[in-house]
Order: sequence, then structure tokens, then C-alpha cells
Amino acid sequence: MIEVTERLNSIIGSFAQEAIDFTEDLDLIRDANFDSIELMEMIVVIEFEFGIEFSYEMLQYDMLTSYKHLRDYICRRVGDDNGVA
Repeated sequence: MIEVTERLNSIIGSFAQEAIDFTEDLDLIRDANFDSIELMEMIVVIEFEFGIEFSYEMLQYDMLTSYKHLRDYICRRVGDDNGVA
């Protein structure tokens, strides 16, 4: 999970207006002040970076804004339970 986490943190950090404390309960809208446009732009970058496509179910508000859900979803999609993509 280390490489996925580092790459995801880098992507999220590039969209953030201020420093982010990457914790399991990080909410990208509530805690990092992302807006819906930033979220969608970030999803496009994540898809490109990891070579994945988000499913319709994943494009729900509570899934997109949760750092833990995003990270876990990426790990499952790249097929690496250890988080190394």
C-alpha cells in the first residue's frame, strides 16, 4: 500500500490549497476544502496515473470524498492487495 499511498497523496496534494493531514478519516470536501470540479479533475488524473477507470458505483459522493475509500479502491483495481502499483 505504500506506493499507492505515496502516489495518491502526491495527486491529492497537487490539488490542495493547503497542507493536508492524510489520515484514514480524511474527507476531501470537509477537511481539504475540495469542490466538485476539483474532485472530478483529480479523478481524471488518478485514472490516468494508475491506468484504471472508476466504476459508476465509485462515483458516489461518499465514496469520492473519502480518502480511505479512494485508496482502497485504487489498490483493488490495480490488483495489489499490498498497495504497490
